[in-house]
Amino acid sequence: MAGYSPRYAVRRRNLAARGSAAYRQVLRHVNHHSIRALRNSVGLALIAGMTTAIASSTLAQATERPPMTAQVSLGIHNFQSTDAWHFLHGAPQLVSRLNCDPLMTATPRQVRASAHRQMEGPQALLVGCGSGPADRKYGTGPMSGPAGPEDAAGPGSAATPTVRRYTRWVTMLDRTLGERMWRLQVWNEANLSQFYRGSPKDLVDLTFAAARVLGRDRVVAPSFALVTTDTMSGGWYEGRQLTRAEFPGVYWDLLVARAKQRGQPLPVSAATYNGYGHGITIEAAARDRLQSLLIFRQTVFRAIGHRDLPLWDTEWNLRNQDSSNAEYVPGGFADGEATARVWAKSVADAACLGYEWQFPYLWTDRSIQSGWESAQIQLSPESRHVNEQYRRINGQTISCPRR
Repeated sequence: MAGYSPRYAVRRRNLAARGSAAYRQVLRHVNHHSIRALRNSVGLALIAGMTTAIASSTLAQATERPPMTAQVSLGIHNFQSTDAWHFLHGAPQLVSRLNCDPLMTATPRQVRASAHRQMEGPQALLVGCGSGPADRKYGTGPMSGPAGPEDAAGPGSAATPTVRRYTRWVTMLDRTLGERMWRLQVWNEANLSQFYRGSPKDLVDLTFAAARVLGRDRVVAPSFALVTTDTMSGGWYEGRQLTRAEFPGVYWDLLVARAKQRGQPLPVSAATYNGYGHGITIEAAARDRLQSLLIFRQTVFRAIGHRDLPLWDTEWNLRNQDSSNAEYVPGGFADGEATARVWAKSVADAACLGYEWQFPYLWTDRSIQSGWESAQIQLSPESRHVNEQYRRINGQTISCPRR
């Protein structure tokens, strides 16, 4: 390497070495800060992302509550068919009405015969007390004349038995039917004048009497019906005749007040209603049923102050009837896929309102040609589509829309 002295070469190597070291130091410094900056930026982004995710999750938990569900439980209100047992074998409890008159004259033999006639098999009975046209023979039954203040003047008047007679009747039922009597319904459709002519106070007396014999767990409250109408009931209270819509509210207010006064729980394990739907189309009838079930639910929950008491619909169907609530259309709504879908939706809607048990009326192996029974969906061995829906939905847990 001519022109370069050894001394100069050594100097160049030293300068190069110092320059390389400085360069590497600069690179290390730049890389260190760049990496630290990158690391910080990534960390902040991760933290921000995690914070957003946590916030979103918390918000979702606060706003997206679990879906509401309801259990569907179906029975049958009454049946007049030997085929019913085959259809219902191993299925839900059945409901039966054993008519009782103001004098409570039914004998154990008559009770056993009625229970056997209305049901074959070991399923439990929901027994309901309800007087009707047959009481004409006593001259004091609910069909014997127009309602008046004297009908609710005191114990033993018109269609209200004395507490003593009613207690004796309930005791006889318990001894005769035993465990087959799953529940006792205090009275059937007490706000309809053709079935009851006593006061709400009389009905409260009978309710507490039934609970004293059977215990509250085996007693359900009297049923009511047609609370969307202003037709007069057979009951009077404080000198005024009550409408069908007013009667249930007065009864429940008095029942709750007496229980509180005595420091006792309510003497019933469920509130009951008979939710028939009426309309000139099956969709209209289903809406009418839903409206009446909602009104009754509000009446009960307002009186008791909470929503912990079970609700039952112990007699219902969808009837082909004009809006005047007077003229029935014979033949009702024919069985078919569309009819069955609306029927099943009505069942689901009622379950989502809190009606734990539903008893469609009635099962028969004959075609009903006249009267109000001819205007409803016929439940029989030939009702293939409705029967399929009955079996499909019964016992199922369904999702409910939030209201």
